[in-house]
Amino acid sequence: MKRTSLLSLACAVLLIAIVASPSWSEDKPPTGAVSIVDFKFDPAVLEVKAGTVVTWTNTQPGGHLIKSGTPDKPKDGPIKGKLDKKGDTFSVTFDKPGEYPYFCDYHHFMVGKVVVK
Repeated sequence: MKRTSLLSLACAVLLIAIVASPSWSEDKPPTGAVSIVDFKFDPAVLEVKAGTVVTWTNTQPGGHLIKSGTPDKPKDGPIKGKLDKKGDTFSVTFDKPGEYPYFCDYHHFMVGKVVVK
């Protein structure tokens, strides 16, 4: 009888551990990050897998308007964000493989790219 109770307790503890395990909880999408540092995107080129959520963060006191494309060829793409002050963020989920260039519309020398594999 004691052996059965101990086995039941061990099974219950194991079941709780499995259910509470992060690998069994709701899956979160992969993430990537781009920071604005010294009027540059860091990293300038970010490689991610499809389904990744990329977050841009303004680490400077000045504002930035981030858009898809390049300064000479803006696009109506997925990257659009206004970062008015230090600490502001915006995020984009990249579901399709490809190259996604972007730039700051206030500072055309600020350019970057997300490469989705």
